[in-house]
Amino acid sequence: MAEETFPAEPTASSLKKELRESLERLKRDFEGLKHFVEEIAPEGVPASIPLSKDDLHDLLTATLEIEDAANDIAFEAGKIKEKLERLG
Repeated sequence: MAEETFPAEPTASSLKKELRESLERLKRDFEGLKHFVEEIAPEGVPASIPLSKDDLHDLLTATLEIEDAANDIAFEAGKIKEKLERLG
């Protein structure tokens, strides 16, 4: 019978590494999103690509989803912070 292996328990170091990696991914994604928006609609210049009403609606919907995800991330980060502060 094969032996089952279980992942090691999280350590402060592994949790810190995971949080830092998550933050770096978020920063890269956010920078990509900012660049994309700048390409679509540079400040003071008409949109460089044609947008139909459906396109605009879909982009606004995606933006709302990003805002919701950002709020979820902020909420979860707050919970993590509270738990860590209680340990201190």
